[in-house]
Amino acid sequence: MFSTLTAHYSDEALAKLITEAKRAPQTLRAATGIESMLLDRWMTKGKRLDTIYARLKLNVDEDNVLKNPLLGLARVITTAQKGVSSSSIALSLKDAQLRHWHSNGLKPNDVFSRLRLNIGSGDELLRNPNLDLWVSYVSKFRKEKPYKLLLLELGRRYNEIGLARVITTAQKDVRTSFIASNLKQAQLKHWQSNGLKPNDLLSRLRLNVGSGDELLRNPNLDIWVSYVKKLGEADPYNLLLLMLKSRFDDEGFARVITTAQRDDSTSSIAGHLMKAQLQSWQSSQFTPEKLFSRLRLNVVSGDELVKNPKLNMWVSYADELKKKPVVLLFSQLKTRFTDDVATRLLVAAWNENKRLIPRRKVDELLQKQWHSKGKTADDIFKLLQLNRNEGDLFVNPMLSSWSFYLRSLVDDDSYKLMLSMLRKHYDDATLKKMIDQAKASDNEGAYKDIALKLEAEMRGYRAAKMSEAWRDRRYSFGWLRC
Repeated sequence: MFSTLTAHYSDEALAKLITEAKRAPQTLRAATGIESMLLDRWMTKGKRLDTIYARLKLNVDEDNVLKNPLLGLARVITTAQKGVSSSSIALSLKDAQLRHWHSNGLKPNDVFSRLRLNIGSGDELLRNPNLDLWVSYVSKFRKEKPYKLLLLELGRRYNEIGLARVITTAQKDVRTSFIASNLKQAQLKHWQSNGLKPNDLLSRLRLNVGSGDELLRNPNLDIWVSYVKKLGEADPYNLLLLMLKSRFDDEGFARVITTAQRDDSTSSIAGHLMKAQLQSWQSSQFTPEKLFSRLRLNVVSGDELVKNPKLNMWVSYADELKKKPVVLLFSQLKTRFTDDVATRLLVAAWNENKRLIPRRKVDELLQKQWHSKGKTADDIFKLLQLNRNEGDLFVNPMLSSWSFYLRSLVDDDSYKLMLSMLRKHYDDATLKKMIDQAKASDNEGAYKDIALKLEAEMRGYRAAKMSEAWRDRRYSFGWLRC
């Protein structure tokens, strides 16, 4: 197609066709490709830069290059730089345009307007490919700080809250992250030169209002943290910790942190705050036992305890000190509850805090205790109250602990033992119904693997029974007599 077009059109006419074609979505892609080939052809033929300028008619409308009816240079450069084959000529054109503006004495604001960067929102400005051209001009020829000027321009459009939001949002976009990072540094330097204190900025960005959940979700919190780090006078997470602790009691603070840890958008900041809290407790030389009492985990009911967000923090602290949190928690539970109740609460605590409490540690601890007391499979089935509600058997977290214990008794035949135990409490029809429900369940906590293995065991059991019955019938009819 390209050779056909060049055979019928002059370079100027072809450039005009390309420009028109790029305005229509359905021909944009083809036109961009042809444009790249045209630039490559000129480069291959060794066309002088001033000749290319003339061919593109870029020198006919010097007051506003973007009104050029053929191709705005900014668009040519932006398009050509995306292709490896065109990058060399694109850089040459870019340098020529910058020198052209400089020789005409254009100020940064003049070029800003000519590139129409003064139109649209701040988000649109940072995504505008022509912004790179403006930054290059200010840096190379005006010897000024482009990001400082850009900050002033955005400051005319937004208050500090809005400006911080624009910067933070742009940092998350791969297309704008580089320029946003530079803009952010300019903003931090501006605040620092004005002697702004962390608490003052906290108020300016309105980070001191609203709930703790809202604070940790506020995108402007990131720029505040960066500013405090830049000052180097205090740890931002310690300051944030003090602020949250002044607004919440221990349980409220623990709830805020625990909730934030489960949200991808806030898990990072929550992790830093958790670390700051653990270090604070360590500095105060709290033992896990002392902290358990300080958090008043020793006075709440068992059901409240396992769901209390403070337990999450306590487990993290004990783990940080490498003090075997599962063993310590079980010990704390046994000081207030019977062994059977403490056992059920330990499993329930794991079910509420799976991210922090390793299931295997729980099962190994319980297995050791049960073996020492000579507990049978049926003893543990009743201790874990697995016979309470047939509909909940395969979603009951206690089922896994029982299964783990059975494997320690008879590893190879643990599911055969499980089936024999369950058949003492349920008839085959009820058991099959429970297994079918577990297999069809969408519940993430359903133990489908156990249900499937039990189903296979039941099939084997029924097949063995049928074979035995058939053999008995043959004997009863005397079919095997000689």
